[in-house]
Amino acid sequence: MTGIVSQRRIAFGCVAEPTPRFYDQVLRLVQSIRWFGGSCAEVDIFICFVGEIDSAWRAEYQALGAHIRLVEPFNPHNRFSNKIRFFELPELANYETAMLLDCDMALVQDPAPYIAQPALQLMIADLPTVPTARLAWLCEHFGLVAPAPIYRTTCSQEPTIWYCNTAVMILPTAWIARIMPPWREYILQLCAEPSLLDPPYNHCNQAAMALTYIADPLPFVELPVAMNFPLHQTGRRPSPAMLHEDPVILHYHDRIDAAGLLHSVPYPLAQARVEQLNARLRTHGRRQPAATAPQLVEQHAPLPFLIGANFSGVPLLRQLLDRHPGVAMLPETLVVSDLVQACQRAANPAECFVETLFQHERWPALQLDQSRLCAALQALDPFTMSAGLRLLYQHYAARFGKPQAGDVTTADGLPAAQIQQLLPEAHFLHLVRDGRDVVSQARESSAHAQPLAAHAQQWVAEIAINRRHRHELQHYLEVRYEDLLDAPEPTLRRICEYLGLSWDAQLLSMPEQAVQPVGQRAAADQAIIEEQAGDTLAQLGYSVANPQAAPQVVICITGMHRSGTSLVAQILHNCGPYLGPYEQLAAASADNLDGYWEHPAFHQLNDDLLAYFGGGWDLAPNLPAGWVDLPELEPLRQRARELIGQFADQRCWGWKDPRSALVMPFWQQLIPELKVVICVRNPLEVAHSLSRRGMSSTQFGLHLWHVYYQRLLAAIPSEDRIVTRYDAYFTDPAAETQRILDWLGLPSSPALIQRACRVTSADLRHHRNTASNLLDTQIPADVLQLYGQLSDQTHMFDTALLTTTIPTDAESPPVGPAAQLASIIALLRDCETELASLQLVLAAREAEVAYLQPILAARETEIANYARELAALQSTVQARAAEAAYLQPTLAAREAEIANYARELASLHTLLATREAEIANYGRELASLHAILAARETEIANLMGALEVRQAP
Repeated sequence: MTGIVSQRRIAFGCVAEPTPRFYDQVLRLVQSIRWFGGSCAEVDIFICFVGEIDSAWRAEYQALGAHIRLVEPFNPHNRFSNKIRFFELPELANYETAMLLDCDMALVQDPAPYIAQPALQLMIADLPTVPTARLAWLCEHFGLVAPAPIYRTTCSQEPTIWYCNTAVMILPTAWIARIMPPWREYILQLCAEPSLLDPPYNHCNQAAMALTYIADPLPFVELPVAMNFPLHQTGRRPSPAMLHEDPVILHYHDRIDAAGLLHSVPYPLAQARVEQLNARLRTHGRRQPAATAPQLVEQHAPLPFLIGANFSGVPLLRQLLDRHPGVAMLPETLVVSDLVQACQRAANPAECFVETLFQHERWPALQLDQSRLCAALQALDPFTMSAGLRLLYQHYAARFGKPQAGDVTTADGLPAAQIQQLLPEAHFLHLVRDGRDVVSQARESSAHAQPLAAHAQQWVAEIAINRRHRHELQHYLEVRYEDLLDAPEPTLRRICEYLGLSWDAQLLSMPEQAVQPVGQRAAADQAIIEEQAGDTLAQLGYSVANPQAAPQVVICITGMHRSGTSLVAQILHNCGPYLGPYEQLAAASADNLDGYWEHPAFHQLNDDLLAYFGGGWDLAPNLPAGWVDLPELEPLRQRARELIGQFADQRCWGWKDPRSALVMPFWQQLIPELKVVICVRNPLEVAHSLSRRGMSSTQFGLHLWHVYYQRLLAAIPSEDRIVTRYDAYFTDPAAETQRILDWLGLPSSPALIQRACRVTSADLRHHRNTASNLLDTQIPADVLQLYGQLSDQTHMFDTALLTTTIPTDAESPPVGPAAQLASIIALLRDCETELASLQLVLAAREAEVAYLQPILAARETEIANYARELAALQSTVQARAAEAAYLQPTLAAREAEIANYARELASLHTLLATREAEIANYGRELASLHAILAARETEIANLMGALEVRQAP
């Protein structure tokens, strides 16, 4: 299939990875070209898949006339650079123009009118994702002269030098040989030197393309926003171009729902195109090949996971199941939990998995063959956490000659939702026990005197953690401990059926210690327990005299962006409050590898609310008086009520979104008892973090920081808010978490808090600024004053710097002594926190040194061995050199002899040539004689004939 565009031949192309997400995106892209491409509808489309492609998907694309090519990865540090492989296709020599598209795009009009010849065509980037100052620095680093910032970014309208979005790139094929070598080289250099462009190098391609163009400018035509319409920028105040241009290519990123349809957008012309595309997709789109569905989901036998609060009988059930010939239950080692925790952020998860497993203090309890397991792990290609865990379970089961293993998770282990994400075959078996018995046994077994109410609160917290995601789990069964004791056979048969195990009578052999009766509870003790846990007991179906329903607690976690809201949300979620489905909360991105921990529906609603008033997260709109009661907002209020209704059965729930700070009265109107957790971070760190991501300048970031917290404090009464500082989670995260939970009135346990705080790490803090940094920088007085006011509410005490005067300017109101003192105390808290952080870092470095010393000694021994081997090789080399010197005269003699033979051979050749010439002469003379002889023979014959005539009578 060959298409003509303005009488010129053109090829479209994209580069994808063999994953369900990319398969779906590529299908949508190709379909949209065929549906809405106009004169380009029949162009040749080359789909480059990295490594491999599912055969059924290949047939699907080929049915649409697309050509499939398999390509190799370009750079292991930057998968986005794989797009360069399209321009390496030899087939492009048959076309005049090549047009590269990102996979997450859809054509909605004919692009032919926008394709100019001959010219390099791209759109200036939406935002300065690589800041202009960094681009200028890169130019200097590579010996280039940075051009003037004569362009403006598409969405934020900030001045920039030539810096383009490479999602749509149109290039004359005659220029490929000119532009590709430097583009490749700049990508490789930027990835090889992390100091040039911070990992994960998301915008490396664009920075490298800018350097390529600056080094060798080509004729350039800037594409309009219509040719790369950024639907993901709906949270920003729209530029005039986005409001008034009719899109040709929609760049939707992740703004797509579960049905494969694009989300609505607030731009009328763009929304019309979205609806046009969605209508076609509803009828003909998303034709995922049925043949691939079974192949994409690998089938595994049910993997039992026992969960339960302490003293709920989980060890007994583990012991019983371990007797079954079909399953080997791991001891409660926490090895798996620590493996996942260690490998989540590791640069090389495979190496981290092996190192963490074999160095774990409880590894010996598994009693597995280390060499065999290590070899099997290293043979995994590719390595994934899921594959590694399955291999560990398989080896453990094989140790007992059983087909399957099972595991136990507790408050210190992994959340069930996270386990399911890693191992979909996990079957969770939640063992519950009457909390009054649990608390009584816990108090008797505790080595530390602890109030009965505290034990009850811990039980409530553990039950809440274990049950909150039960509706999201694919396999979840709740069993009572009392049923296990009173009716063991039917209960165990039900468990076996759930786990896909055949019935085995060995399970009925109950250990004697398991049936010890619980002593008589004192009436006073029972009253205390029921006061704390009565609501939970009733939810589990236990009889309670007067169950009191606990009031619902609703939390909003907010604050300025880059202030630790994601970290605080993750910690609180792991302590009990329900923030939504785990798979949505933990979805990561390049800017936040641990996930944003925010519900997308709240995020979208806040975006739409800000957009209604012409603003966005980075441009706080001026809200008119009484805006909360505007009738025009009723559709948004109705969406919010429906969203809130989804959490009606949750004892404690909430959401995290920094944007909520700008529209807090909207949510307070709908949730009058809303509790707000305000996350605060040093304003200079926030501004630097935003600036490094190309989201704003430092001064603009400081201004935005002030707007967020000014609106928060104005909207939220002091009794409904708690301020928590980002620094606290790198000094004593458990104490800070406990402070928040106590304020919220939520039950907790040390084990839960300890597990929740394991997500904190010094590696998460990329920007550190102290009090002196704030004073050395021209921080606006109102920002400094507000920071002091917020810090004073965190109850983190500091002293010193009392003689520091907070600067003011003519436009700022006078700063009183109390405010100055609060600000100074806030600055000193930074000093104390920074010192504590440095002490932790120093301790970590000392531990690292102690760990590396034996490795260094081993390396020195290895170097010594290499040195001895090198000395031996040098002796061999010297011997070979002497032998060569000895042979040189013989070689010279042989060469002289060969030269003589050559001369003699040349003489013989000359003589031979002479003889051949003589023979040739003789041949010519012989031929003459033969001719004379033939003439003479003819003459004689004639004479003989005449003689015979005369002699005749």
